[in-house]
Amino acid sequence: MVQRYLGGIITASPTEPSVNFRNGAASGVWTLDEQLSFSKAEDWPTEGVLPPTAFFMGGESSSARVNSIDKIVITSAGNATDFGNLTSTLDRASAIGGATRCITAGGFTGSSYATAISFKLFSSSGNMSSFGSLVDGYTTYRGVGFGNTTRGIIAGGLDSGTPVNVMQFVTIASEGNSTDFGNLTGSISEASGCSNSTRGICAGGNQAGTQNIIQFVTIASAGNATDFGDTTVNKGSMPGATASTTRAVIGGGSIDVIDFITIASAGNATDFGDLSCQRTGLTAAGSTTRAVFGGGVNQSGSTGKTNIMEFVTIASLGNTTDFGDLSVVREAPCGASNAHGGLV
Repeated sequence: MVQRYLGGIITASPTEPSVNFRNGAASGVWTLDEQLSFSKAEDWPTEGVLPPTAFFMGGESSSARVNSIDKIVITSAGNATDFGNLTSTLDRASAIGGATRCITAGGFTGSSYATAISFKLFSSSGNMSSFGSLVDGYTTYRGVGFGNTTRGIIAGGLDSGTPVNVMQFVTIASEGNSTDFGNLTGSISEASGCSNSTRGICAGGNQAGTQNIIQFVTIASAGNATDFGDTTVNKGSMPGATASTTRAVIGGGSIDVIDFITIASAGNATDFGDLSCQRTGLTAAGSTTRAVFGGGVNQSGSTGKTNIMEFVTIASLGNTTDFGDLSVVREAPCGASNAHGGLV
């Protein structure tokens, strides 16, 4: 006896759509009622709904700084693909991911410190466009970025080589110069940043030596940072950090240790697991479920600058798993996504 299954497919094992991303699959012949049912469950591929996407941008390759933007889909392990260029060759910039826009700020071109803020859409390949300039001509280099759906914050770093405690913010949807937000607890560079929708976190960094400081701000309210607690070990030299709605993970920074904190509850970090090697100058980007660490310098052996990407499931303690490779080796790239915990 022949039995009809969903999509008009005569088979005992139909392939049904399971995501509403625009690149999702829905092969088969479907009735309107079936399509409506999947749409109500947010399982029907829909134009305009992007998959969780991350960019790894700029950095210093084996021989020179680069301006390329690598793209990954966070849910699908594999090598990065070229998606456009920064406005100039740049390393150690700050990056912020909004729901539709990626923003970069500051950095070093190889000959000068940058004051520019740039942006591009996660949905379209192509180059960055001008957004504005950092407040009062600050040339933030080795600073951090984090934000939510409306506001992005750039914190700390070096201004023409001098560590600063300045925080500044932009409204992600509106091009323009940054505005003063407040101050960190001290002048610090080479830290890591991440956020949920309420709180922004700055962790580790260098302040007359590597630091274990964690501090936080309430993104919606301009003001100074407040002490949160300490990382399990000092984390200088650009660790990578990203967050779900509840948990932040902070990996590397001269070591292979990954820490985590519960963002809503101030206190010291707890050990999460390990990276595949001791790394400095890496970055991280993620979704609400997965953190991807990329680039940096392998301090465990003689391999030097690396193109490694590796990931963890944020809700589950453990060591990283290989994700794929960046298009080139990248020391001190910046990373951002359209799906992190600050956007929910």
